[in-house]
Amino acid sequence: MRRRGVFVLLAVLGVLFLVAIAGIFALYLAVGRGPVVPSQATLMLKVGGELSEIAPTDIVSYVGGGARFPTVRGIIETLRKAKVDGRIKSVILKPTGFTTPHWAKIQELRDAVLDFKKSGKPLYAYLEYGGDRD
Repeated sequence: MRRRGVFVLLAVLGVLFLVAIAGIFALYLAVGRGPVVPSQATLMLKVGGELSEIAPTDIVSYVGGGARFPTVRGIIETLRKAKVDGRIKSVILKPTGFTTPHWAKIQELRDAVLDFKKSGKPLYAYLEYGGDRD
């Protein structure tokens, strides 16, 4: 009787383990894939708002909306990837107004834009209204 109880317990744990592995695999397939980019695509970057250096790492800032604004590092990396990606044929840059970025951040973005232009791909900027930093 005791032996049968141990066998049933091990069987239930084995089934739960297999279900957990299947769930992790399904989650990886659903979330792990990158975005589908068609050939001859145009990348549109909306840059503005509170331009932070890196994305927030704490859960409070993430839930509070800190992750929805682009970061300096994110924009620079996106332009670097678009420069070498054969599917991206051009970039549209749309500044939406900066709230409090420092001039050094603006200079980094400018350098990334100039580096992208060296690829020979067209880069268009669309500015509805702007100030010195835009």
